[in-house]
Amino acid sequence: MLVAAGFVTEEQVEEALASQKESGLRLGAELVALGFVTEVQLIQVLSNQLSVPWVSLHHIEMTRELLDLVPADVADRYGLIPVYRRVVRREGETLFVAMDDPTNEDAIAEVRRASGLPVKPMVAPPTDIRNAIRVYYLGMAPKAPEAPRRARRHTDEIAIQDVAAKAAATP
Repeated sequence: MLVAAGFVTEEQVEEALASQKESGLRLGAELVALGFVTEVQLIQVLSNQLSVPWVSLHHIEMTRELLDLVPADVADRYGLIPVYRRVVRREGETLFVAMDDPTNEDAIAEVRRASGLPVKPMVAPPTDIRNAIRVYYLGMAPKAPEAPRRARRHTDEIAIQDVAAKAAATP
């Protein structure tokens, strides 16, 4: 679907599949790590493919009451964070949860047990979820995003070339 959406080429998918064998990452995460797509592009396609809404966590303030519905260890283990509670017809009050894997039935079941509420999964960028967990559960500053692996490799090559050039220029 990423190819159909015009976000990546077939060649980039092939490169990511080869690289994935070493990294062990899921294909989408590998495409992000290589800098071929952004997390937001990946999440938009995943949302469309799974018919699960996607959410940006940047402007959402989580309340302590909301956070208390899901223990920190559950949020951290499954890569999820409660976003809001709403009344849903035929289900009553429902907890909407941003997840990096909205198909994880074990995570949904555990959140349902912990909160005592029906759970509706949403999808959000994994980095945003990890940062929200750091900020809201652990009281830490958000982590700065990492450069894609491809950019880091290029930067490392430049640094090595700079060191080699300086060494050659030294009498």
